[in-house]
Amino acid sequence: MTAIYTKYASDICAKYGPYLTSAMKGESVDDLESLFASPVTVVLQDSNGEEVLFTIGTDDNASMTWKEFQQASKQELVQQDYQHTESECLGVLGNRALMEVARINTAGESYLVAYILVTFNEQGKIVEFESFSNLQATSLTG
Repeated sequence: MTAIYTKYASDICAKYGPYLTSAMKGESVDDLESLFASPVTVVLQDSNGEEVLFTIGTDDNASMTWKEFQQASKQELVQQDYQHTESECLGVLGNRALMEVARINTAGESYLVAYILVTFNEQGKIVEFESFSNLQATSLTG
């Protein structure tokens, strides 16, 4: 199983940045959604440093749909002069991967770095997404 999990992690990390960028630029959210099980549990840090837990998916019990997530995120990113997202895999442990993600603005500067622990199932879909953000972090991706 280790080899297949390493492949899943590599695929997820390579696709996450471009797929998120496309979705946040108003294109289809389908590619981004394809990386995730439904529903997926998401844990983020808000601007006050508080933990926020929610689910995204097509199930009736999900907190929001992928379209709702796209709309809510796009509004925030426009205010941040968002250009694109870069992602890179930092390591794999069983069915979990540590991913670094950086938001890049139109000046080409990384303005938000997050370290994301993704847990994926046997089909290679993300079932849990835990993001640790740090506005002052120096990005490994550039």
